[in-house]
Amino acid sequence: MSTLSKLALNSKYSEKLVDDICELLSGSAKSIRSCCDQFDISYNAFKMWVNESSGMHKPYALTQYTRAKQEQISYLAEEILRLTYEMQDLIKGGTTYNETNVNAAVAALRVQIDSLKWVLSKLAPKIYGDKVDVTSNGKALPTSINIILDNGGNCQP
Repeated sequence: MSTLSKLALNSKYSEKLVDDICELLSGSAKSIRSCCDQFDISYNAFKMWVNESSGMHKPYALTQYTRAKQEQISYLAEEILRLTYEMQDLIKGGTTYNETNVNAAVAALRVQIDSLKWVLSKLAPKIYGDKVDVTSNGKALPTSINIILDNGGNCQP
């Protein structure tokens, strides 16, 4: 990237702008790209502010972006709960919801919930990812098995 284009990207930078973009991100299910679009900032410019290896913006922008992503993870988890309660209310409520069949509305909510669960499993795999326990009574399984054959080629325990 040329020095002139770096200066153009840096001229739009302000801590308030970073705060505004990160605030929008932290309280929504929006992507960082759509948040940047709302403030007329290119995704590449924001990415440069966050990832810049030697510049004045990195510590602040990186800290704010990291905080916003953590808050967004909490928001998405709460959104799953909200949608679940909404689905339960629909099921209890009757046969129509806003002139839509309840079964169709419940199916749509299930798709939203499953999508959010998938996103959470990618954003925070240690917390929301699928866990596979490969142990036996809390001990790791052996990585190799020794087989002893007798003179006749038969396996001995």
